[in-house]
Amino acid sequence: YCAVFVLCIAVVLLAVAFVAGVVVVLIAPAAALPAGSLPFVLAMAALVLFKHRDNFKRLRNGTETRMERLALIRRWMRKHRS
Repeated sequence: YCAVFVLCIAVVLLAVAFVAGVVVVLIAPAAALPAGSLPFVLAMAALVLFKHRDNFKRLRNGTETRMERLALIRRWMRKHRS
């Protein structure tokens, strides 16, 4: 039982380290921006969300073209499994 416990702890620690690394990679570009650029960044994010609002609606409804293709591929793969 001791070996299983140690293995579980090691897996949890590796997962935490991986998540921490991903968080650092995602935050690093924002930390490199000049202090006064926050309004610009927020405005650009709002613009992107506004320009893609129809795509978000289609994704929410499940009618986005890529989603339909992905569903067709999944169905085909299920049908043709060995």
